[in-house]
Amino acid sequence: MSATEGLSIGRRLLRFGWLLVKCGVLGAFVAVLLALPHLYRRVDEEVRRHVQRRLAQCYPNLHVEVQSARLVPGKGIQVRGICLAEPGSNADPVAPRAPLIQIEDAFLFCDIRLEELVQHDPQITYIVLRRPVVRACRLSNGCWNLEELLSAGRVSQHSCPVRVEQGELELSVSGHSGATPLVWRNLELELWPDPEAGAGGSSGLRQFRGSATGEAIRRIEFQGTLAPEARRWALAGRAEAVQWSADLRRALPPEWAERLGFLASLRAKGTLEFRAAYDPSVSPAVDFELSGQVSEGRLDDPRLPAPLSDLRATLTCNPQGIVVRNVFARAGQTSLQLSYTQAGYSANAPRTLHILARNLDLDARLLDVLPEAIQTHWPKYLPSGQVNLEATLTYDGQAWTPEVSLECLDVSFTYHKFRYRLEHATGTLRLKDDRLEVHVIGYRGNQPVRVSAEVVSPLHAWQGTIEARAEALPLDDRLLAALPENVRKTLERLHPAGTLQALVRVWRDTPQDPVHHYVHAVIQDGSLRYERFAYPLAGVRGVFEMRDNHWTFRDLEAVNDTGRLRGSGHLTPTPQGHELRLWVVGEEVPLEEELRDALPPAMQQVWNDLRPQGAVDLQADVRYETGREHPEVVVRVRPRGQGVSIQPVPFPYRIERLQGGLVYQDGSLVFERLKGEHGEVRVSAGGRCDFPPDGSFRLVLDGLDVHRLRPDRDLLQALPPSLKRVVAELNPEGPVHLAGDVEFARAAPGAPLTAQWNVALETHQAAFDCGLKIENISGGVRLAGSYDGQHLACRGELDIDALVCHDVQWTQIRGPLWFDDQRVLFGTWAAHQRPADPQEANDASPPSNPPGPARPVTARLFGGLVRADGWVLLGAEPQFGLQAEYAGGDLQCLAREILPGPQDLKGRMAGNLVLRGKGRNFNDLDGHGTIALRDADIYELPLMVAMLKILSIRRPDRTAFSTADIEFHIAGKHLYFDRLRFQGDAISLVGQGEMNRQSEIKLTFHALVGRADQELPVVEQVLGRASQQLMLIHVGGTLQKPEVRRQAFPGVNQALQQLQAQRGVDGPRRLPRKFW
Repeated sequence: MSATEGLSIGRRLLRFGWLLVKCGVLGAFVAVLLALPHLYRRVDEEVRRHVQRRLAQCYPNLHVEVQSARLVPGKGIQVRGICLAEPGSNADPVAPRAPLIQIEDAFLFCDIRLEELVQHDPQITYIVLRRPVVRACRLSNGCWNLEELLSAGRVSQHSCPVRVEQGELELSVSGHSGATPLVWRNLELELWPDPEAGAGGSSGLRQFRGSATGEAIRRIEFQGTLAPEARRWALAGRAEAVQWSADLRRALPPEWAERLGFLASLRAKGTLEFRAAYDPSVSPAVDFELSGQVSEGRLDDPRLPAPLSDLRATLTCNPQGIVVRNVFARAGQTSLQLSYTQAGYSANAPRTLHILARNLDLDARLLDVLPEAIQTHWPKYLPSGQVNLEATLTYDGQAWTPEVSLECLDVSFTYHKFRYRLEHATGTLRLKDDRLEVHVIGYRGNQPVRVSAEVVSPLHAWQGTIEARAEALPLDDRLLAALPENVRKTLERLHPAGTLQALVRVWRDTPQDPVHHYVHAVIQDGSLRYERFAYPLAGVRGVFEMRDNHWTFRDLEAVNDTGRLRGSGHLTPTPQGHELRLWVVGEEVPLEEELRDALPPAMQQVWNDLRPQGAVDLQADVRYETGREHPEVVVRVRPRGQGVSIQPVPFPYRIERLQGGLVYQDGSLVFERLKGEHGEVRVSAGGRCDFPPDGSFRLVLDGLDVHRLRPDRDLLQALPPSLKRVVAELNPEGPVHLAGDVEFARAAPGAPLTAQWNVALETHQAAFDCGLKIENISGGVRLAGSYDGQHLACRGELDIDALVCHDVQWTQIRGPLWFDDQRVLFGTWAAHQRPADPQEANDASPPSNPPGPARPVTARLFGGLVRADGWVLLGAEPQFGLQAEYAGGDLQCLAREILPGPQDLKGRMAGNLVLRGKGRNFNDLDGHGTIALRDADIYELPLMVAMLKILSIRRPDRTAFSTADIEFHIAGKHLYFDRLRFQGDAISLVGQGEMNRQSEIKLTFHALVGRADQELPVVEQVLGRASQQLMLIHVGGTLQKPEVRRQAFPGVNQALQQLQAQRGVDGPRRLPRKFW
């Protein structure tokens, strides 16, 4: 090995050794480096434990935690993560509650080494707390949770300055769940011992100053002193850009928030300067003063009609009270200025509020912010609109004393007892010394109403006078609605309209007196229509007065068309309500549909049935009481002039020139000496018409008297159909005087009209035709009957002095009469006739023999007495029947009346007749009868003279015939003599024949010697046949000019005629029965 190689190896070993040395040194260094952190951690842990133990000794009632600490030689101790919290609950005492204070970083300036820290507490000269978080909570008992922290032992024997940087203070209220904690950030605080307390600072008095920022208060600066041991403190400061809001109010203690509840909706900005001190050793222990300015405020209180904006004010609070000045705000168009002072803070502390409001809107939402007395009276007047208000409200601890001046700009109001709302009111109201003066002009439409008042103690037991005047107030529904309900309902039935000149006065002389009311109203150009007598009146004028709920109406005037009405009345209270009385006098009131429509339904139906026309004068008395269904109405009516007429629909016979009176009362219409005319007919009657509530009516005419009634076309058209047919069939003529009672009725609305009557008819020179023409009737008949709306039935008693039938006069006609829809009966048939049911009433068959005792119609004819029963069946072709007996007739009277020229006939007549017929001619006439002449002297008859000339050449003897018996029957227009017998002492004539209506006769007689009635029947028959074979007397011509011829041996002539007939010669010609 060479040296070179050895040298090279040595060098290598040296290098390796050096490398080992360096690695060892490096390893040692690394080991030291690795051990130092552990050593320092052990030192810092000891420092942390020492700091935590020392804090726990200072705050034994709190849970203390320190996260870390380190000793900075030559400077002090740095501590991190300090937390002080209240201990846990009984359930978990170990678990701490929310921390009272958390300090992120704290530096305790002191000159101490580790071994000194173990031996004694360091002398801290200065403390810096960075980013601490303090959670202050006001407990439910009113104490703060920080009291334990502030009153506990000191960290060191001597206080040192403390500086807080970037701190945070959270203020909250325990149990106030709805509250939001008030958080102060960027808290900068310096706390140092009071220099005047001595070098050692053993008194514990400290001074502090600081600042902070927050959401509700942008920046607050404060300074003060604190003496924890003496529990004394003082604070002063200034808050800028304060933002008052609901969140800030909720962050306050509940009692504070409650007192400031009226500011719950307030949002405002402002500045605040404050001063407060607490020293329990003096009295009062608390002293404070708060002053500030509010601007840009807005209060959205739902009790206000509009939000308050642009709110600004200056306020001061101190132990003596509250002073608020220069308050200004706007609410819509309203501007407000207020000032408020309060002496003390008790509930009855004296206070004064002065308000000046321009263009204030009177809104019901103001009620909640007004005094209770005004709240009570507000609903009585319900004001609205705009006013200028100046008010001073003073409270002396017991009651408020208002002094108010109100200028109405545009106000509407009413009164709760007379709810007639006035609008656009202007004027003033002044309340001072408990005396109210009112001078206001309000409007209803465009009509002014002046209201004035002088009232003492208006909000309590008032006395004084209130008055309202109007010159032309509209009388409309709004005015009526303002009246008391019972009066309103009564007046509403009048449906008034027009304008009123009104004066209303309300007064009370003393608080103990009742309130008096007076109303004086003059209606002008009005109208009325009483709904229970809905007759419209126009041009109404009059005076309405009310004194304490007693109404009087006077000097009332009105018109309707040409009618003029005057009236008066009153409305007075009764236990049941009110009584209304009206007295109305009408002149020349037209009978028109308006008046008809005002009547009750039943009277309207009568009106429609009577159809009156013209004008009347009337007097009406109306009485109505509350609770009654219908008023009491008494109306007296008299026709005006000569133009009143009626034309009843059921009996359309027009009555004109009505005079007399009518009285309507309680559903009845009474006629007083009612008179009228129809051409020459004169009508008068009394009576009444009843109108029951069921809609029926009953009209009774008492003392009906009709003069010169003629059955003309007007009367015939007016009769009911059944009676009209009867009268038409009878075809009456001549004037009639009717007197008696008539009744008309209708059972229900729409039912047929019924009638009853009991009248006497008297006539002179009347006539009718019932198949037989009866003329020159003089006398009367008593009629009593009824009409049920369909059928007619009437009973009568004839009392006729005279009539003429077939140129024969009948006198002293007496007896019963009956007629209905189908027939006319007289005599015994009429006496025993009874009203038939509807089926029998329609029976038009001839009546059977009359039952019961005979009661015929009697009459005087030619000095004798006629007893007759008869019937007539009415129809297009009437039928009739007659049974008559005649006795005691004077032949001389008959000859004088029916035979032409002078006659000298004498004797007595008797006879009977049974007759039936149909139609108005003699074609269907059928009957039979007998005539007997006794003690007769009939030689003057032309027929007798002619026949006696045939029998004797000498002048006829006046006593040639003294007895005559005639048997006859009637067939159509012919009278057939079945047997004619003229008897005398010397000779008798027996024959038969016929006669027509023209008195043309065809008679055949044969003569007998002596009296035929003295011969035996067999002898009479033999002699008669013998005399017929000897000679026959044929009589032709007429009764006035008879043509008589003799025929000798009529048997021989008959034989010759038969022989000629056998030769083909026509048989003997006979005289025809009809000669015309």
